Parts: sequence; structure tokens; C-alpha cells
Amino acid sequence: MKLTINLKWALISAISFFVAWAIITERADQVVHFAGELNAMACFLLSAVMGVMSAGASFEKLSK
Repeated sequence: MKLTINLKWALISAISFFVAWAIITERADQVVHFAGELNAMACFLLSAVMGVMSAGASFEKLSK
């Protein structure tokens, strides 16, 4: 069994984790002004979950 990494999903995962990092460190507030703290938290959770799910989708099993 051999695992490969699908680069499209890995790139989506990296971008999603970058957006989550930017939101949690408040660097995204320079570009996007959130309506409140709960809105920022929901956007962070959405991008973090998308990063985790696309990271899981980036691994593919090759059959012989």
C-alpha cells in the first residue's frame, strides 16, 4: 500500500489553515471587519474545519 498526496487538496488545506491563523491572530481585521466576536469565531471554525477536511482528502491510497 502506497500513499500519495493530492496537491490540489493540500493547497486548499494550506490556504484554509492560513486564513484560520490570520483570523485568530487578528491580522484579518486589517482587511475584513467582522460584525462581532462570534462572527470572527464562526469564520475561524469554518476555515479550520475546512483545513482539516481537505487535509484528510489530500491523502490517496494507490492500488497495485
